[in-house]
Amino acid sequence: MKNKKANILQTTLTHIVLIGIIAIIFISSTGQKIDSRYTQQQVVEKQLALFIDSAIPGMEFTILKVKGEIIITNIEILDNKIYATVNGLPSTTGHPIFSQHQINVQNNNFELVITITE
Repeated sequence: MKNKKANILQTTLTHIVLIGIIAIIFISSTGQKIDSRYTQQQVVEKQLALFIDSAIPGMEFTILKVKGEIIITNIEILDNKIYATVNGLPSTTGHPIFSQHQINVQNNNFELVITITE
């Protein structure tokens, strides 16, 4: 009887430790994904696409290259997609834009200027 109770206790403790280890691995891997450059790049591309899609001809956006931890070094528009290089990571997928206007990107020293024309 004593041996059976000890065996159940040992099995339960083993399961609790294994569940704890799995939870720690899950939390740490999720935390790394949230702060990753890839996620920052996707957010920047989506925000820029929303700005461009809502713009009318004659508007001009100025984006600072350095804002907190985010460093935008380049913005390109190819085949109705916007590609941003964020923290040294060049974009491979881009984000679609639906604007029918001409979009020009000018790369200055400390800022990027996006101009919307007819």
